[in-house]
Amino acid sequence: MLVSDSILSSVCVTQIRILFKGKANVSFLQQPHHCKNIGSWLDEWEVDKWDHYHSIFWFDGMHGFPTRVTKEEHQKLTPVLMKRILKNTKNILWGNCTPIPDGIPQDGIRCPRYSQIQSDESVINRNLSIQKSVSLMNIQLLDLYSITKPLQQQIQHPKDVHFNSKGETIIANSIFNKLNELYF
Repeated sequence: MLVSDSILSSVCVTQIRILFKGKANVSFLQQPHHCKNIGSWLDEWEVDKWDHYHSIFWFDGMHGFPTRVTKEEHQKLTPVLMKRILKNTKNILWGNCTPIPDGIPQDGIRCPRYSQIQSDESVINRNLSIQKSVSLMNIQLLDLYSITKPLQQQIQHPKDVHFNSKGETIIANSIFNKLNELYF
């Protein structure tokens, strides 16, 4: 099962399905991230019945951040989310946030309540929170930030958090390789 926001586009999901062909069926679920009502989403998705998934890749991106949760709320909600998923499988691979390019338009991103903007610094801070949570919960981490940051200029659309086909292929291969190494 792949759970992600728009960073895992249809190109990326299709590539992962091709790579796992004959080895595993791949499902995809687009998620709302750490909104304060994540419990209701997990209930709606019936996550407690996800015992038929051999492994789960969860991408913890910046979609909805910071408008949905503060850094402190993220650190509180992430273990709650992880504990619910761990009830059914120990085979979890958590992907951290990918970089944000310089000069990204902030229209609609500013959140007056938290006075934060979406920037590479906010990604680094989010990734520190993710690192802390996965370490405490003994969950494997795929450091997508470190994989994509050195190639950012070649694989990410300018002034956009999304990736071109080369970037999507790199992300898909990274997810497949790590899942395959750990759980297959």
